[in-house]
Amino acid sequence: MKKVCVVGAGAVGGNLAVRLANAGNDVTVIARGANAAAIRERGLILRTPGATLTARPRVCTDMAEAGAHDVVFVAVKGHSIPELASGLPALCAAHTPVVFLINGIPWWYPLGNAHLPHPWPDLGYLDPGRALERSLGIERVIGTVVYAGNALLEPGVVLSTAPTAGTISIGEPDGSKSERITALSQMLEGAGYKAPIAADIREAVWTKLVGSNLASMLVCTLLDKPLAVFSQNPELASLSRNILREGMAVAKAWGKTLPLEPEGAHDPAKLTNNHKPSMAQDFEKGRKLEIDPILTAFQRLARAAGVPTPHFDALLVLLVQRAMDAGLYRR
Repeated sequence: MKKVCVVGAGAVGGNLAVRLANAGNDVTVIARGANAAAIRERGLILRTPGATLTARPRVCTDMAEAGAHDVVFVAVKGHSIPELASGLPALCAAHTPVVFLINGIPWWYPLGNAHLPHPWPDLGYLDPGRALERSLGIERVIGTVVYAGNALLEPGVVLSTAPTAGTISIGEPDGSKSERITALSQMLEGAGYKAPIAADIREAVWTKLVGSNLASMLVCTLLDKPLAVFSQNPELASLSRNILREGMAVAKAWGKTLPLEPEGAHDPAKLTNNHKPSMAQDFEKGRKLEIDPILTAFQRLARAAGVPTPHFDALLVLLVQRAMDAGLYRR
């Protein structure tokens, strides 16, 4: 049994906390507000197509009171991570890894052994004042890419739309197959996830960013539609393919050739899932959008590499205006 802390008990973190607890781990969740109150009162509930799972993790609203753990999973939105910088060290013992389950370009991307073919653009908002770099360093960081259909139905209740737990690819920033990455993979697999160890976690980040966040999430959020909209509208599928190609070109300029096939296995016209991407869910619920960690970051990387992205740029302008009008984004 491992002593595990999950920071953020929303759609992804709630699913993870329930499954880790049911696998026999000692789980603490860092939550706040109505979510924390609901979990304390009736536990954390995960509804799946096959069953309803419950867990009663320890709940803390303050990281300092939670104490040190064997492993820490951070499952909050990218724009919320900087505010955790001062508190995360309190959750860590001498060798505790901190596993970041986030969308978009992670704050740690340019650190360590990353080969950067272009000057890194201004993405200081991912780690203002380099607070996370100073408090954690790259040494504790484990990168991930999450593929799972989850939604927070109400405080303390998570819905999983997929028949399985999903996939959490994990990797050391330096690409090594360390003892801790092997142990983390085994822990996640023991909780029901597929947990492949990525030889290049940065390539895996680009693959999710381009193949999911750019090619489908942007359109679904603008239209308030599920993924199935692409299989129902050939023009939208064509637009998505163009954005996919633009994203692949930007990734290649940054040294990552992605295993995506716009006209084949990854053709958006093949999407029939009625799941809404996370940003579309956030818009529907009136929550702040992850525009900067995901979309603005990509655009700045494209411009730093000199790669044109006209289709993506046009949709981003529309989404930013819609989000500002709704009070869900501020420049």
